[in-house]
Amino acid sequence: MNPHWTKFASILGVLSLAACSAQADHDYKGEPMMVISGSVEHSEVGLNQDAVPVLGWYAETPTAKEGVGLFARVDVTGEFPNRFSLKIYEPPPPQTRGGADITSDKIAVARILALRDGADWNVDDFYNSPPPDWVLGAAGNFLVWYADEDIPPTPYFRTEDGADAGLARGYNLIRLANWTEDEQAQRTHCFDALKRDALANVNDKHGTAYTDVLDLPEDLRRDYFDYFNEHEPACGHKVKVTVVPTGADHPVSLSFSLDDIDWVDWF
Repeated sequence: MNPHWTKFASILGVLSLAACSAQADHDYKGEPMMVISGSVEHSEVGLNQDAVPVLGWYAETPTAKEGVGLFARVDVTGEFPNRFSLKIYEPPPPQTRGGADITSDKIAVARILALRDGADWNVDDFYNSPPPDWVLGAAGNFLVWYADEDIPPTPYFRTEDGADAGLARGYNLIRLANWTEDEQAQRTHCFDALKRDALANVNDKHGTAYTDVLDLPEDLRRDYFDYFNEHEPACGHKVKVTVVPTGADHPVSLSFSLDDIDWVDWF
C-alpha cells in the first residue's frame, strides 16, 4: 500500500443517501446495512444543531486529476453530535472501490465528516487552507470500510483481543488508536527483527554476506524491500487498527479535528 493517501484530492459531487420521512409505508427503507451509535467526545470546532454527519468516500474516476471524493449524507436518529445513531442503507457507489490507494477493487474507504447543514458545499473550496467554515472536522479515530465480499483475517487489521481480523461483507467500522508505550516498544523490536530477516533473506537467496542494507546494490535492494514490505503488516501500522462491532450495544466516541481532513496517515 502507498504510505500516503493522496487520492482524495477534490470533491466533485454530493451523493445524498437521506430520503423522506420513513413514517409512510412506501418510504420504508428496510433494515440499515450499518448503525453507528455514540456521541462526539471532542471537536476543535463547536458542533451544534447545524452540524450534519457525512461520509466522505475516497474514490477514483476517469475524469479526476488525482482522485475524486463523494459526499454521502446519512440518516440520523437522536441528536448529533450528542447521543445519536447514524444509519446507512445503501452500499457506496461503484467508483469508490479501490480509492485511497487501496489495492483491492472490492474495498471502499470513507472518513466520517461533520459539515454545516444548509451551507453551500462548494467543492472547489473543500481543501482551502484554512478550510471553509462549513467544514467542521473529520473523525480522526474511526474510518468506515465497505467490502464487496468477506476478507479473510490479515495482520492489517486486529480484533479487540489483538488477533488478526478480517472484514465482513458490507460495512465495517475501523477504530484508529495510538499504541501504548509497551506496544510501541514491541513494534520497534518487530521492525528491528524484520530488517535482519530481510537482509538474511537476500544473503541466503544470492549467496552473499552483506551486513548493511545500504551496501546492497540496486537489484538486491529490491529483493530486500520486497521481503520487508510483504512481512511489514505483522509489526502493525503507525496506529492501532481495530475492527470493532457496531450498533446500539456498542457505542463509540468520535473525535473531530480539522487536521488531515482528506486523509489519515496510518499505514
